[in-house]
Amino acid sequence: MAALSPLIAAALLATGCKSASIAEIRGKNQFGPEFQNQGNNTHQIRYYAGQQVELKWENGWTTAATYRYRPVDEGNGNQEHLVLFEVGYPLWKAPKKPDKTTMQIEELQKQVGEMQSQLAGTNLQSERSFSLAKVDKTESGHVTEKEKSDAQQ
Repeated sequence: MAALSPLIAAALLATGCKSASIAEIRGKNQFGPEFQNQGNNTHQIRYYAGQQVELKWENGWTTAATYRYRPVDEGNGNQEHLVLFEVGYPLWKAPKKPDKTTMQIEELQKQVGEMQSQLAGTNLQSERSFSLAKVDKTESGHVTEKEKSDAQQ
């Protein structure tokens, strides 16, 4: 972890941000054989192992430290140790597409608002033209004055 402190400090200075926060930490493991053909039908197999820790920052930058180990002479004790530091920065970022669900919700809210305004206008008109009718109870049921006057005509 002490080796990462200079890496983090360099990343903060390089990005120019006063307060940066880490969005994600990722680890990577790599391993496998490396085949070399030296002509004359001779070959050598070297094995490779690597470990990487990558920090992704909220501003889009990444910093990483990689350690790689590789034996050189087919197990006779000679080894390569490699430490790499990496800084990644965004060059271009595609604009975000609008969310379809959000667009549908906004359209529905607009339609509800229009319906409410139409309903409010209808309620005002119906209150102005509202009138009461007298109801008489008869054996056949309820009959209003309007129906009586329609029947008499």
